[in-house]
Amino acid sequence: MVRAGAAQLGSEMRAAARRELVGVQVRREAGAVGRDPNEVKILTLLMTCPDPSDEAAVDAMRRGLAFYCASKHYHHIGEISGFGEQVQRVYEVWQTGDFAGASRLVTDAMVEKFSLTGSPETCRRKLDWMLEAGVYPIVYPVPRRDQMVEDHFTTIKLAASYVA
Repeated sequence: MVRAGAAQLGSEMRAAARRELVGVQVRREAGAVGRDPNEVKILTLLMTCPDPSDEAAVDAMRRGLAFYCASKHYHHIGEISGFGEQVQRVYEVWQTGDFAGASRLVTDAMVEKFSLTGSPETCRRKLDWMLEAGVYPIVYPVPRRDQMVEDHFTTIKLAASYVA
């Protein structure tokens, strides 16, 4: 369903480069306003799929990501992540009112890149590199419509297992 661990070495190298870039930016900007860069906290919302082995759960994640693609405010993230053309295509289809069609355009690679979805080890590695970079994720589920409560509790358990 969702690929796990593809091109891990290249991914780890890109993650290291991102960590360095974030560090450079934080040091520069904190210094510009007289703040200690070690005191700066970076938080980010991080969607997660409660059950990546369930097609309905992954489809819910695709819908959630398509919703973000529908806002040009987020397109720069797609660009710098190498998904600019795909994000633009999702946006175009969304604008026609074909929300299901737009959701189908969200690829497995986009799901992996923009959410905490995959094998437990893949998710653990993603959280590790974020925390090592000083980025603190606020993990939240994109639940299936018929399993709202269950998916929220499952997400709590999964997140705890990723950092345990």
